[in-house]
Amino acid sequence: MPLVLICTNTALTSFSAGRTPVNESFFSGRLIVLLKFLGDKYIALAAGGLAALILLARQKKTSREGMTTFVQTALMSGGAIILITAAGGTFGGMLQQSGISARIAGLTKDYQMALIPLAFIVAAVVRTAQGSATVAVITSAGMLSGMATHGHLAYHPLYLGLAIGCGSKLVPWMNDAGFWVVCKISNLTEREALKTIAPMQTIMGVAGLIVLLIAARLLPLI
Repeated sequence: MPLVLICTNTALTSFSAGRTPVNESFFSGRLIVLLKFLGDKYIALAAGGLAALILLARQKKTSREGMTTFVQTALMSGGAIILITAAGGTFGGMLQQSGISARIAGLTKDYQMALIPLAFIVAAVVRTAQGSATVAVITSAGMLSGMATHGHLAYHPLYLGLAIGCGSKLVPWMNDAGFWVVCKISNLTEREALKTIAPMQTIMGVAGLIVLLIAARLLPLI
């Protein structure tokens, strides 16, 4: 349900962007407004949770008191994940506001060729520290944005962006929401997930860095 609602909102927003409004009936206009409201990610997730509770109550045919055990179990397992990932997102926001981009740009102004592995390492450190690959990419891009335009690079800035993407693969563990999604859906324990998911994504990121270093040398795109 959350996925359908969010995708519907995205489709309505995308198809209506930049187009001249057309005459529409009162009903269709209200329906679009309602779908966009329900498609908000917070509303959609809350609606999915409510639907899950209603479905559980119908399947178990139990009283309100009997539902307490199920709800408590879900909150106990999900609450820790929410707290860890929220703390990681907060840390990423603090890094963005710290002004570290200008400092790093000044320190590396004479080492342009080393920016690809540096971008990879920065993204990897941010990802490992705070968990979210998205936050790691955004934070690292903000930190390194001054480097891409500082002086003349020997290769296209696209390689820096790709290096940040490769670095954001390292190292998934318990502070990563995606780690928990794969762990729970695959019915893995935390130890099993750390032995499989983390090494797999680490190998992916390092292999990507090696390919980028070779490509930037042989095919600089400038």
